[in-house]
Amino acid sequence: MSRQHFIVVEGKEDREFVLNLRTKLNLPHRTVYAASDMQNGFSHPKCNRKKVEEIASLSVEYGTSDRLTCLVDREFREFNLQRCSDKIGLHHVVNNTYWTLGHSFENYFFDPTLLVKGFSCLTTAHWHASADQYFSSHFDFFSTIAASLSIADFEVEKSGFSIGLRPEIFKLFKEINGATPSLDTAYLDQFINDRLDPKRASRHLTSFKRSLAAMKNTIPSEVRKFIRGHTGIVIFQASYAWCLAFTAPKTCDQNDIGSKVNEVLQASSESIFKQLLRSYLIILDNTPCRLQFSAYPRQFFLR
Repeated sequence: MSRQHFIVVEGKEDREFVLNLRTKLNLPHRTVYAASDMQNGFSHPKCNRKKVEEIASLSVEYGTSDRLTCLVDREFREFNLQRCSDKIGLHHVVNNTYWTLGHSFENYFFDPTLLVKGFSCLTTAHWHASADQYFSSHFDFFSTIAASLSIADFEVEKSGFSIGLRPEIFKLFKEINGATPSLDTAYLDQFINDRLDPKRASRHLTSFKRSLAAMKNTIPSEVRKFIRGHTGIVIFQASYAWCLAFTAPKTCDQNDIGSKVNEVLQASSESIFKQLLRSYLIILDNTPCRLQFSAYPRQFFLR
């Protein structure tokens, strides 16, 4: 009987992430499957996380869990959302199922150096180095906004709602004294009230403002855990585009600035994922312990 070991993850991008790590770190071979490719026989066929957990549960029931390792998004499980604190701190493992340390697997990309490497490849702007530095210097600010929006979206049962802010980014952010980015809270209030019913809009704004205040007492590496993966990618993408416009030389033509900004804003999620994955692997190769999550994938493979 074959003793081959399998890995099951939620989606196709998760699978590409794991396969590339396996190659980069020269880890033991594991056949990797994505639950998104599996359609039939599940209690919750539309939820990839629940499909993976169902597979893991069956492997325990049938005594084959030693041949299967599963990776699922933690989402907002075991977080204290009122205080913005992590109840468990470490990677959570249930039998043969691993939770991501942060909300989603994309959180492994939420490092300013990594994001700058990825986003700067999306634009031909000759001043991108200035945008890189500005984005990195204010990364904690952008992270706090992304985390607070993620929590608010979740608490009103509208996950991904804040992704709609991408084209509004130049109205959402403003600068103070020509140096520091700031949130235009009046515009955010308007955006939310225009798109949600009054009761839900009020709850969203209350949750956002509560989270924003609580995040002031949370260390940056912990803040990043609260960011919903797809929401974070989009907010960071738009924030980098804002930095690109803000740091453009005064001699630049406004049409040229707009063109360079749109190179970033209009990049597809697929192209962004590819750039960030490449950046992750480069950083992991050059400085193996630099990223806060770098030790985890190795543990996952060596189970």
